[in-house]
Amino acid sequence: MSQAGQGIFLGAIFWAAGSGGSAVGGASGVFVAMMAGAVLAGVPAGIAIDRAGAGSGLAIGAWLRVLVAALAVFLAGSTAGAFMVALAYSSASQVFSNSEMAMVHALQRERPARGHAVLLVLQHAGQGAGLILFAPALYYLGGPAAMLGGAAGVFAVVGLLALFVAKRTAVGKRARTGVSLMPALRLLRDDDSVAFASGLLIYFELSVKAMVVALPILAFRELDLGVTALTGLGLAGGTGALAGIWLVTTQLGPDGAARLARPVFASIVALTAMLAVFANGVPLVPGAAIDVAGLVPVAAGLGLCAALAPVCGRAVLSRQAPATHQARVFATQGLLSDLVAVVPLAIAGIGTSMAGAGTTFLFLAVVGFASLLCLEFALPRFRREELVLAMQPIDE
Repeated sequence: MSQAGQGIFLGAIFWAAGSGGSAVGGASGVFVAMMAGAVLAGVPAGIAIDRAGAGSGLAIGAWLRVLVAALAVFLAGSTAGAFMVALAYSSASQVFSNSEMAMVHALQRERPARGHAVLLVLQHAGQGAGLILFAPALYYLGGPAAMLGGAAGVFAVVGLLALFVAKRTAVGKRARTGVSLMPALRLLRDDDSVAFASGLLIYFELSVKAMVVALPILAFRELDLGVTALTGLGLAGGTGALAGIWLVTTQLGPDGAARLARPVFASIVALTAMLAVFANGVPLVPGAAIDVAGLVPVAAGLGLCAALAPVCGRAVLSRQAPATHQARVFATQGLLSDLVAVVPLAIAGIGTSMAGAGTTFLFLAVVGFASLLCLEFALPRFRREELVLAMQPIDE
């Protein structure tokens, strides 16, 4: 439900940002404002959630969203106002979203992959319904004001439900967790499964954002795909995603997510390399003609990885992070994703516009391969060297 409200709200904000001039410039400004909110507020929100509890964080985050949606009715009438609202909404959402991640540990401690898979499906379904169904209906009924009012109403209902969840999941006296990020950073550095899970989440997010830019260029400008071809590729991708959700909800054991992180990471790298080969006019099978049918298994593989990567990565973090540091671990990982992705995304955007989609896919494949090598060889070596230095006697 919260994602449906978010879909409605974002539809209104993007409309307000684009109505005063350039639609592209307005949308870009909203994206930048939301990334800034995530970078600035994510980690403080995670620390506060660990101290207050995930249930309390859900309630606080939901009501902060209500407040932002109500203020947006008055502030989102201009492009600058829309940017301010986007920044405020992104900051408030860090409380709610990190509480969601921490709540999985409380509700599905032994099978976190199942909890994250259900959450992922509900998030995408809710946001899709909000953007595609409810936002246009509310705009037709009363314009952007009705959209913002509808979003505030949805957030208020979520806030009431979150109060109930907070009461049901409340514990007695909570352990003092402090405000340090060092436990989260040490976990991301020293635990091999957590390091791979974090690397997988970072690379997956980078790949998704880059493909949002590059895939339309490949499909419409370079390959000139028609409706039939796009429908077939969409069905293949959807089938792969459903297979991935079925796998993680029914077949994955408690430690299965950690075992899948490496092959999923490698699969995404291989699939982006295959897209680079295809985009540059080379058939995937030597001697075969370049045919859209060759993209069907790639689309199915991307759909499968799109389901497996976030679920496996988040499940490992939920399982390995201490109960008292769940939110800050997820917040720290999210901050690393945002910071690491900035430069590669800028390069990918420039490369796509100047040299085509194939360049972007090749760049993604190289970055992914280098990341795999770093996680597999460089990071363990760094740990060994640090251990040796720590064991050396100190000269007095």
